[in-house]
Amino acid sequence: MCYNTIIKPQGGMKLKKSILLSLILLVLGFVLVGCGPKPEETTGPTLLELKEELSLTNITNITTGILLPKYVEGMDNEGVYNHTIIWSSDNPDVLAIGGLNKLGTHYTTTVTQTDQVESVILTAAIQLNDSIDEATKNFTVTVAALVSTDYDTTLEVKGKADATAVEISGVISYVNEKGIFVHDSTGDIYVYLGATHTHQAGYEVVVSGTKSTYSFSANTMPQITNDPAPVITKGASVGYTLTPTALTHTEIAAKPKTDLAFFGTVVTVRGIVEASTIDNTPYIIRDYEGTGIFGINKYSVAVATTELAAHVGDYVEVDVIIYDFYQPVAGDQFWRGLYIETTLEEKELPAIPDNDKIALTKTELTAEWDGKIVNANITLPSTNTYGVTITWESSHAAISSTGVYTAPQDADASVTLTATLVTPTVTDTISVTMTAKKAVEAEELHVIINEVYGGGGNTGATYKNDFIELYNPTSSDIDITGWSIQYASATGTFNAKFVLSGTIKAGSYFLIQCAQGTGGTVNLPTPDASFDIAMSGTKSKIALANNNTTVVNPTDANVVDFVGVGVEATLFEGSAATINTDNTHSVTRINFMDSDQNGTDFELTSPTPQNSTN
Repeated sequence: MCYNTIIKPQGGMKLKKSILLSLILLVLGFVLVGCGPKPEETTGPTLLELKEELSLTNITNITTGILLPKYVEGMDNEGVYNHTIIWSSDNPDVLAIGGLNKLGTHYTTTVTQTDQVESVILTAAIQLNDSIDEATKNFTVTVAALVSTDYDTTLEVKGKADATAVEISGVISYVNEKGIFVHDSTGDIYVYLGATHTHQAGYEVVVSGTKSTYSFSANTMPQITNDPAPVITKGASVGYTLTPTALTHTEIAAKPKTDLAFFGTVVTVRGIVEASTIDNTPYIIRDYEGTGIFGINKYSVAVATTELAAHVGDYVEVDVIIYDFYQPVAGDQFWRGLYIETTLEEKELPAIPDNDKIALTKTELTAEWDGKIVNANITLPSTNTYGVTITWESSHAAISSTGVYTAPQDADASVTLTATLVTPTVTDTISVTMTAKKAVEAEELHVIINEVYGGGGNTGATYKNDFIELYNPTSSDIDITGWSIQYASATGTFNAKFVLSGTIKAGSYFLIQCAQGTGGTVNLPTPDASFDIAMSGTKSKIALANNNTTVVNPTDANVVDFVGVGVEATLFEGSAATINTDNTHSVTRINFMDSDQNGTDFELTSPTPQNSTN
């Protein structure tokens, strides 16, 4: 209610005016206050409402810090309110809370990733109007596991010790049935998976595994192995184009097997395609301008067999990825590669000067024939791949100019064969010396130990078992019942024997199967006998006796035949033992030769077990 007040002036005029003015102002103020609208009462949010208001987003699998609000914002009686939040972390080693950002509106945080996913609880303590009353709310934050980006390079892996854990990142550059090559800026390395797989070239991958060295034929190929199986994390397909470098056979041959960076290099090679019987090498590319060879490893893609088989004898250009270095105990040593499918192109033969053709032919003939021991007919070449015409002249009837062998009766004969080499512009000659073995009297012929193989079942072997192969070179069947085959280590005494039984037919074999290993994929032909002895893969002593008496020396009366295998053998026939064997090679008599000289009667060959059906 409003009241109007009337005041009459009294006393002096000046005082009356002053009092009157004061009363008017007083009444006016009362009217302004008393007559305004009645204020509406307002209340702020409760702690429960503030708690519900607060939220955080994007807090799963974080890798970097997040911002935490300092206030829960809303309205109070003056139109806004800012209620303070106090944050805490239950694992500050992983997610630590820092100071305010530059605007002063949010707290910063620091994330430290570990090698596993971490769960951190953040607690928000909300203070209502800066009072001591507060409400708390928890948020669960997950911090992603640390993904290492400090990968080994492929070149670094190649130089690490075997059995070292490694991790590389790169692009798949080549795929075969049992593995992949992975490329990075430092090169390519083979990842051996040991089983068929579905990986494709062009995909980004991270490979975690173990460094090892592929030891077949003593090469030094570095790889990431399947023990344990490599873990491959596949990323996006980015594509990959092989960019080969053209190298001559001479340039490739100059690369030592210790040049680890060369393994995995993509190379273009030119030469003549030849089928091969060399271990794990179905084809070779022979240098047309020299005698060097480059091997195509059998672990190339399957189409390699089809494409190369169709071009045997052709001069071609092919792209390969350098795989391993073939280094047998004896014979050629050379680099081998995996053929890259569809890259074969036929090329025109290069022009070689006639002088060079003659020089190359001389080198070939010397390597093939000079020093050869002959006890059977031989085939002398009349031409070669260079188009050189070759005619022969012999110094002795024991080996004719056409290669016919006629055994000397009294002693071995030294025979000089002279080859005349003719090209359109050059004619030249070269001489080689061979030894024709004397005739063997019928009574001197006997059952021989023809082949010895101790690498069966070992790494890289084809056959699962070791074996000893006998042969009867006579014209009569021979009963070997009661005979024995006896075994000793290269430096030991004969302490293992097996008593034989049965008959070896004239001109036939007798296969003795020995112990089985864990490697190899092929069974021996049906054996004629089984001797449960684990032979050395490189060196040993084998005796064939005509009774069961333990052999002491090769000259013992009961010894029918004796072989000292490997240069370490302490006993042997003649002046030297044979060359050492390995997991993919046996020692075999040359044309059944038995001159009581183990060192020259045997040569290193791929195993060829034959039984009595042969």
